[in-house]
Amino acid sequence: MSRGAWLVVLVVVALGGGAWWWLRDHNRASAPAEPGTLAVTWKGRYRGATVLPARLNWCPVNRTGVLEAISGDTGVAVVVYEENALTRGPHAAVMPGVSSVLPRPGASVVMRWPRDSSALLTFTSQSGLVELRPSANLVTGTLTIRLRATSGSDTLTLAGSFTDVPVTAMAVGCP
Repeated sequence: MSRGAWLVVLVVVALGGGAWWWLRDHNRASAPAEPGTLAVTWKGRYRGATVLPARLNWCPVNRTGVLEAISGDTGVAVVVYEENALTRGPHAAVMPGVSSVLPRPGASVVMRWPRDSSALLTFTSQSGLVELRPSANLVTGTLTIRLRATSGSDTLTLAGSFTDVPVTAMAVGCP
């Protein structure tokens, strides 16, 4: 076999391996969540995946919703900022704590999980998108978020989906 033919074979094998890796990795992240759950994967210095039971508490007083997905020490919270009610469509994600300057609709995300028995890792959103599809007393959607460690400079990409998460409106006890 000539040198050129070997080069073609090498390129085809490399492209095939890259395509397999990309499809394997992206199909896992885009798998739909079971009803009432949030399924997420994260990549960066740390990698992982989890499926958590979820609920969304809607506060009509300050027009915010908090999607909480927690099990043990692992949790994801998505705060959704709205004009009036939960709206269908994209919500740009920003750092938590800037809600006073955030154009509505918008969102912020925080995440934590135990790396081992002595360390709890925490990350907050820097940018990204939360897509909502509310219907009746349920909400479905996706998220793709860039996160940064609350201490240190590590970053992650968080991708996930939530399906038929129950929405509870509560005027009493709103933050």
